[in-house]
Amino acid sequence: YNREKMIEMAFDRFNVKAFYVGIQGALAMFYAGRTTGIVIDSGDGVTQAVPIYASYSVPHAVKKIPLAGRDISENLERILTERGRYFESTASFEIVREIKETMTFVNLDYEKDMNDSHTNIWKEANEKPYTQ
Repeated sequence: YNREKMIEMAFDRFNVKAFYVGIQGALAMFYAGRTTGIVIDSGDGVTQAVPIYASYSVPHAVKKIPLAGRDISENLERILTERGRYFESTASFEIVREIKETMTFVNLDYEKDMNDSHTNIWKEANEKPYTQ
């Protein structure tokens, strides 16, 4: 229903001449310049692995886990609370989410980064002051 309304609005209100609705995983694969692979999509409430073969999703092979961005934000909030930072309102949770989105990253080489984390070069490159 939402897709139908979105397309209807695009044609009727904005005079769009053509419209394409695609599966997010397939579109991500196109963006990467590939037609076959696995797309890991982690949103606010769910993370899913979407296999793409020859530009088509393989729906029966999609795997989902209920672990995603909100869980990471809640864990960060717990860690900060344990260290004496208290968040007492829903607006405070938005601050935690913003900290997560601006100051965290996916580690591609854990051992190297752990060794480098003890050097001043790493600290200068990775410790960003949090400003709002």
